[in-house]
Amino acid sequence: MAALLMAGVLSAEEGQVTATPLDPLSPQVAPNLTSDVPVVEETPATKKDAIAWPRGVFADVSVGTQGLGLDVGYSFTRYLKLRVRGTMLSYDHKDTWSDMDVKAKLKSSSCGLILDVHPFGGSFRLSAGLNAAPLRVEAEGNMDDFSTLGGEYIDIGGYDFRVPDGVGSIRGRYKWDAVQPYFGFGWSCSSESEHAWFFTADIGVNIIGKGKLSVGYNGDVEYRETGTSSAYKKLDNSTLESAIREEGKDFFDIADKIVIYPVVHIGVGCRF
Repeated sequence: MAALLMAGVLSAEEGQVTATPLDPLSPQVAPNLTSDVPVVEETPATKKDAIAWPRGVFADVSVGTQGLGLDVGYSFTRYLKLRVRGTMLSYDHKDTWSDMDVKAKLKSSSCGLILDVHPFGGSFRLSAGLNAAPLRVEAEGNMDDFSTLGGEYIDIGGYDFRVPDGVGSIRGRYKWDAVQPYFGFGWSCSSESEHAWFFTADIGVNIIGKGKLSVGYNGDVEYRETGTSSAYKKLDNSTLESAIREEGKDFFDIADKIVIYPVVHIGVGCRF
């Protein structure tokens, strides 16, 4: 009898099936698990949070100490922009040197590349760049027909100038470095939409370097020191430069000390 009971127990143990734990990530279970997870739909708010900043081209027009300006640039992110700036400035002025009419002109046409960094991701920016900006002042005095000026010569800067044949002119050009680094800061205020108008402003300086004077003349111009009866000599550039610097010493006392040019521009633009 005991032998029969032991055989029955062994048969039951051999027929027992051991259950294997199911992997929750297995294909048999995963569909049931994922079906209970709610799907989060993308809303306009989440879409806006996903946009760092509208990338693309922008342009603005401005006016300031460099004259009329036009910027065209590209926004890489809300923190970084690159723009190309072009400006044009022209100002005419008339003066009189010892009864001789002199026409002076301040001229500058520039093209530069400016990198803008928005450190806080907002409208405030720090800027640095490089300009090709040949800023210069040009002046020319016409000495044609001295008789209309009441004499045969004109006293300029301690020298008497004359043109025996009645036709001649003198000129001077004062210019600063053609390549000028730019440093500044500013604002570019607009909404974060892809197409928007915005306000822009820049405050900074161009490092223009020390100015240089060059002179020249047309015609058979002669000179002698004022107050002497010495014979006239043929004019040379060294003497002309000395005379012009003496006649315009108020200008040169200031211009020779200027090494930076202030840049202040305000304008409006559009993001495309």
